[in-house]
Amino acid sequence: MLVSCIYILTRAKCRIEEFNGQQLNLVRVEAHLRSKYEQLCDETGLGVKALGLVELADSIVDLRNRVRSQKFVYRTVNGLTFNKHEHFFDRAGIDLSIGAMPEQMAAAIEARFGLHRHDHASIDNFFGAAAAAALNRNSQARQALTPLEQLFELIVRSAIAETRAHIGMTRGVRDLHRWSALFANHSYVELCDLAPADYYCAVFADQQTEVQLRSADQLSKVFTAIAQRMTFNSWHYTPGHVPIDAVPNDRHFYVPPRMSDLTVWSDSRHQGHILAKVRHCIRSPGGLMVNGKKQHGLFDIRLMRSDGDPFELEDLICARRHTAYLRAVLQAVLDSPQPSANPAIVQSFTKKYYKNA
Repeated sequence: MLVSCIYILTRAKCRIEEFNGQQLNLVRVEAHLRSKYEQLCDETGLGVKALGLVELADSIVDLRNRVRSQKFVYRTVNGLTFNKHEHFFDRAGIDLSIGAMPEQMAAAIEARFGLHRHDHASIDNFFGAAAAAALNRNSQARQALTPLEQLFELIVRSAIAETRAHIGMTRGVRDLHRWSALFANHSYVELCDLAPADYYCAVFADQQTEVQLRSADQLSKVFTAIAQRMTFNSWHYTPGHVPIDAVPNDRHFYVPPRMSDLTVWSDSRHQGHILAKVRHCIRSPGGLMVNGKKQHGLFDIRLMRSDGDPFELEDLICARRHTAYLRAVLQAVLDSPQPSANPAIVQSFTKKYYKNA
């Protein structure tokens, strides 16, 4: 019974987590798939047909692929039971126009890099120009953060403010040019051998949370714990970007995330979340074009609340906008010429950096 249920769910490309906290049997699986099939038919405007269980699973895969072209798919996650459910939202409802950019962030970028958003036709153009300006200044006298890293901070802090989060972060690859070259050369074993230190996690907090953590002498400890876990996640996802037959047999990995999450009660079981007091959170993954191919989940933005109300859909939409801003920056970095010296674009956000936070 268990094997049959998992087979049908896997064939439908459904996640087993949707049954966490429930008894898994074929009656429940069929009811679940019929409900999902009807939902997808409604989303695509197609009529419902009488289908057998295997036909139902295959139709769900086909309909989901159709839906993805116009709908944004996200999950709600219960951190207590690990139960996860898919939801859909119109992509057109995520305003990625220049005019939708938060005023405070736009003003900060203008002050720091001399760029005015209304001089640019799109967010790709605007943030690409900001990335170019930051890279041109990266070789100058260093502060705690380079100009590019400061641009990361502006985007993440804007997401924190707009969603009333307490902590926000973004993770990624320190040297995108090297990453791209390894893929171009099919150096997959070397890719899988990259160390966690070859990735970064930039963690920031709102002012009140930062003051509270400092007063409790917990800021460095919490930020370091978050950063180490998230750099491990980037390392853990890496083989998922590689052709499966090229992954070393002893290299464990997870498939890089494509779907955004809204999570409640995240501090119920996860030890890292308990330490950092991450009760409610958002995960918003992003992808980049690497050598002409989209690599999903290469970076993300995560937002956390330690108490209060859970995040809602409007918060996730805001996070997706900021993920698009960060994507434009990172894509511009990847598409820029590789610097002759100090090729790893991101140098900060190390253990030493957080120790001095």
